Amino acid sequence: MIQNGRVVGQEIECRNIKPGMVERAWEIVEVGLFANRYVSLFADSISTASLYDEHMEADPHGSGKTTHVDELRQE
Repeated sequence: MIQNGRVVGQEIECRNIKPGMVERAWEIVEVGLFANRYVSLFADSISTASLYDEHMEADPHGSGKTTHVDELRQE
């Protein structure tokens, strides 16, 4: 899913998307971004699970640092 999102994102950039499939292409990109984020957080939780005896914040990313896909669609 992550790789598909990257490939489709590149195809959007190169304007190689069939007419009428642009929304579906953006959905694939979004799913790829979500999957990448999930995998990153999951790997982080596994790597720190046995090292701390209290809950540690695993997500250092604030909402101001996220990719706004809807804004990119408008461009």
